[in-house]
Amino acid sequence: MAVVSAIALVAWPAVGADTGPYSVEYLVNTNSTLGDAKTSDGLCRTEGGDCSLRAAIEQANAFTNLDISIRIRVAADASYSLRMPGDTSKYMAVSSSSDLRLNAYFRIARPMTIDLDNRFYIVPGTKENAASGFLVDAPNVRLYGFTDVFSSDTSVIFGPKSDGSLLEGGTSINGANNFPEHMVLITPGADNISIVGYTMGRFNRVTLENESKGNRGMIRLATLESITGQTYATDSTPITNLRIVGTVFDNTPRPNSACTAQNGTGCAEGGIYLGRGVELKGLLLQQCEFRYMPKSINALDLGANYPADLPKRPSSDWTIITNTFEQISTGSGAADAAIHLPYVTQLNGKIAIQDNTLDNYGTDGQYVGIRWMGTSTNTSGNSTTPSNLYIEDNYFDGYEAASIMLNQAGVTTVRRNEFGPHTGSQENTILEETTGGGYGKGDSAIMMLNISTSANNRVLTWYPTDEPKMEDCELKVSVAPPVMPNLPSDAGGIWTLPQPGVTLDFYYTATNKAEEYLGSVENVTETGTVTVPKLPSAPGYIRVQTQSSNGSVQPQSSQYSRTVATEGPGQCMVPQASISLRAWADVDPDAADYASIVAKAREIPSGESITAGESVWFTYTVKNPSRLDVSDIVVRDTYSNEEVCRIPSLPPKGEVGCVRQVTPEELGL
Repeated sequence: MAVVSAIALVAWPAVGADTGPYSVEYLVNTNSTLGDAKTSDGLCRTEGGDCSLRAAIEQANAFTNLDISIRIRVAADASYSLRMPGDTSKYMAVSSSSDLRLNAYFRIARPMTIDLDNRFYIVPGTKENAASGFLVDAPNVRLYGFTDVFSSDTSVIFGPKSDGSLLEGGTSINGANNFPEHMVLITPGADNISIVGYTMGRFNRVTLENESKGNRGMIRLATLESITGQTYATDSTPITNLRIVGTVFDNTPRPNSACTAQNGTGCAEGGIYLGRGVELKGLLLQQCEFRYMPKSINALDLGANYPADLPKRPSSDWTIITNTFEQISTGSGAADAAIHLPYVTQLNGKIAIQDNTLDNYGTDGQYVGIRWMGTSTNTSGNSTTPSNLYIEDNYFDGYEAASIMLNQAGVTTVRRNEFGPHTGSQENTILEETTGGGYGKGDSAIMMLNISTSANNRVLTWYPTDEPKMEDCELKVSVAPPVMPNLPSDAGGIWTLPQPGVTLDFYYTATNKAEEYLGSVENVTETGTVTVPKLPSAPGYIRVQTQSSNGSVQPQSSQYSRTVATEGPGQCMVPQASISLRAWADVDPDAADYASIVAKAREIPSGESITAGESVWFTYTVKNPSRLDVSDIVVRDTYSNEEVCRIPSLPPKGEVGCVRQVTPEELGL
């Protein structure tokens, strides 16, 4: 598993269920679709005398005093299922534009909290009515307990006025039919939206006439007009500071599943989709799970700004950390990957993909883990522009074409990632250094791809030159810089050599991967021998990856080097301690600690006579030659059987000294 590193995160506001107090609270006690009879009286009451969800929201919307806090809840000990009809008279929002998704069953027009307590379910009545469930059209709206909340289009829309709103808790995994298409839509202008602890799945991907990939994403970031497929309008306002934490995207099918008007258990939609022409400034995606995405459905599709869609909207400041991607059976096209990044040469602000697990082993058609295509206009030469993309400390397994595929991407940092035993790679490991890779399982497999036009300046890697040697429980490896290879006629660019002063990242593999990160050695300038920071866990092979500045403020990363065989750690990984005894005379009683005695006293050589009545001091030097901590060490004098000292813990290569004065009487003098 990948190394866990310290990562600076954006300071996001804490979220949690509201506890009140509230100025006004409405209890929904019916599944009626009737509205409020009289919004001026402050009472939630339909013509039939009940409090429907629509009546409660209408009554709450009628309060103009924003100092009044409002919560809508479901009456105790009751569950309701609401099937929304398709006629527009039942909508609180009716669209006058071609964007029918602005039709909404419920429009929230002021700050409020709605807690459905996982007991008020909403299902669409028809497929053709193209209405959304909730349109959040106000700031600081809190939505809790939204379980099995579906519409014929999008369950919840966070519109441009929804700043600071939250969806937390609940599960909406479709199974009834293929009507629902998205769980959440977030539009440009929406700031500080949080989606926390939610589980969603089996929404239906609908292929639009002019977008072959379909209307993508359980969570979709798109301009309101673009989601109809009629146009890809560019909105000048970004989406800022989106927070998605602890959320599960699960399309796992059931036996005999299908995606029809009668059975939705086989429907599948991508996880998160950044629509064309949309700018996302600030993203925290943390501790989320992506489960089962069939072929050509990206789990995290942040790359919809295709080259033809100008002007580009480069996004910035993304932190994608500690997420899990499982059974993501990506397709074989250029845009298919578990994580797909935007088509731009440079991302603004730092884009950090760190400490994630991408485990695709066992899925039919495993291809690419992380893909960044860059821009097709970057073809004149190898780009040395810092990309601001950092792919670090992740774990990959099961991707057979390229776990990390970079193309026309500028200077990109890829380091400390690990690749499991089912990862695609070159059997002839020298080819891992310069192979270009491919898309399909039958093409050239490679762990990390730079050798395509302009990716990381096609920088070459240092490599180990011979079998490492174990010396005093330290692994010594001879390394050498690369030489420029003979370029094939269709190379499409010039390979470059890293500047001296590189950082070498060392990896252990049982075969030909990079399965265990062993640490880094910095500022390597010339051919020679270096010490690997950590011993490998078993006999196998060692390889390196090169990190080079090449004059850039961002390190650029090479592909992985060839391997050399290495022995296992042997006794070096067995806790052990050694002790040496020395005798001293002329010891100052006021400075009788270990360091002072060794520095100032006179050592008594073995076999030397001492004067009768003279005091003798013994020092006991305890060392740990292994590569493991040794704990609970007790030092005893074998002559007197007295305990000299106790050492709670001694780290690898650690050394501790103890002292004991021996009187003439003890020595029999």
